[in-house]
This record gives sequence, structure tokens and C-alpha cells, in this order.
Amino acid sequence: MPVSRPALLALALAAAPAAHAFVMIDDFTVGDYRAVLEGVGSDAHFVGGLDRQHVAFGDRITDLSISSNPDRIPVTLDVGGGNAGVSGLDGGRSRALGTEFRVEWGNSRQVVLDLSREAEIWVDIEVKDPDGRFADVWSLRYIDADGRSGTNGSWTSRNGGIAFDLATFTGSVDRSRIVNLQFTQLWTPPAHPESYTMTRVYAVPEPSTLALGGLALGACLRRRPKTAA
Repeated sequence: MPVSRPALLALALAAAPAAHAFVMIDDFTVGDYRAVLEGVGSDAHFVGGLDRQHVAFGDRITDLSISSNPDRIPVTLDVGGGNAGVSGLDGGRSRALGTEFRVEWGNSRQVVLDLSREAEIWVDIEVKDPDGRFADVWSLRYIDADGRSGTNGSWTSRNGGIAFDLATFTGSVDRSRIVNLQFTQLWTPPAHPESYTMTRVYAVPEPSTLALGGLALGACLRRRPKTAA
């Protein structure tokens, strides 16, 4: 029995809630902050009460540490406008820097995030450097509501950034009750770039789940009413 176009559309819409594109951890559009450091030292900053549509846990800690800066060049931390980045000087003058930049979400442990349907956490990163270097360390750690923690065993490069496969994380963690996430990147001399900037951190589901809604709607849109011969 033929299925009408409205019926197909209803089926597609019914399938849509089962499919979700991603869980936004932070898009860095809220909680603006700026700091400039010279020499060696550190700067830690906490901001709470953030819009959870943009920052899933509602709070953020940024912690920048400078371990090497023999030329005492200014190092700038900028958060806001869709970016969270660290920059030095161009023309190779930042090579001798050593910086570690940690971003933590869920410091209060009061917001519980369900990542049980997600397969990976993606971090979009832009690195300004003529040699296109990778960081010495890119690490991700999460903690569940019972205080159990897990850490990535590795990361993979992807177009626009890096990916952490949640199946490879150490520890027995309940991913349906995540209360804290911590992302750390470490850059050491003589390979420090001119700047490195995060633009988004988000969790993505299995590819088959991601495509489910699109396939259902696509089937509806491809169907055309028959015309009389």
C-alpha cells in the first residue's frame, strides 16, 4: 500500500528525536576574559553562571602557565568571541616559549552531563605556525558523579582539529553522569607556535546515529507523487 508524502514526513519527524548532532561543551562565545603575562608565571580564572546552551556545565576555568620565556615576550590569553587562545609574537620569536593551557568545565560538580550516546569528543584548534606543529601534549580527562575519572589513551588528527575516542579512555567511568571535563595542551621550546586557538569543544555520536535523522528526512524528500500516464 503506497505511503503518502505527509505520512513519510511524520515518520521522519518521529525519527528525528532519536538522532542528535552533537553535545556542545563550549563554543567560547560567553565568559569573555583576557590576560597578558610576561616572563614566567601563571594565570587562573574562574567564571560561573554561563549560558548552558554555549557552555554545557555552566562554568569554566582557564589556567595558563608559562614555564619558559627567556626573551620575556608578552603572552596573551584571549577568551571570547568564539575563541580561546594563547598568542606570543610572530616571525619565529615565540619558538623559545613553553606554555601549558588547561580549560576545565564543571568545577562545582553540580551539573550532570550525559555522554553515554557519544563516541568522540572533538576539539577544533587553529595553530598559527609555518611548520604546522602538533602540541607536545593534548589530553582530556573526565570525572563522573561518583568521583571516578578517565583519561584518553591517545588522540587523532582530524580536519579542523583533534578527536578523542571515548572508547579508548582509561578507567571505569559512568559516561551518563559526567560532572567534570578537563582539556590540557602543552607546548615546549623550540617548537612553540606563534599562537594556538580553540574554537569549539563538543561531543559527537556514532556516525550512524548522526545520519539517522537525515536519512529519514531524505527518504521523504526524494519521494514524488506519481502523475497519470
